[in-house]
Amino acid sequence: MIARRRPHAPDDGTVTTVVVIFTLAILFVSGLVLDGGRSLAAHERATNEAEAAARVGAQAVDEIAYQTTGQLTIDARRARTLVGDYLATRKLVGRVLSVNGNSIDVEVSVDTTYLLLGSRRVVATEHAVALVGRI
Repeated sequence: MIARRRPHAPDDGTVTTVVVIFTLAILFVSGLVLDGGRSLAAHERATNEAEAAARVGAQAVDEIAYQTTGQLTIDARRARTLVGDYLATRKLVGRVLSVNGNSIDVEVSVDTTYLLLGSRRVVATEHAVALVGRI
């Protein structure tokens, strides 16, 4: 008995190509989803740390000015020191953008590494106001 060979169809191997392309596409989209999650987490961390740093800076009330004038102001030099110390203990990069009366603005940067996008820096800016009494 002679074995007959099947003639080659013009679409041999196309299923393999389609499976490989779809697999690569799914892996790429999965990487983008994971990177998006990492980006959101990094932005949330930067925002939380900036808020906390601004609250720390807002605690630097100029007590002498408050006792003599009744005006609530933030001591800019002390606020910058407190914010710098806070950021150093948290191993973060940031700075005080402005101290104006009883308000302070702080910027914090968080570095994060993505699967597809490489390393990036996420920056958040937050604002705090020093208040006296109950809220």
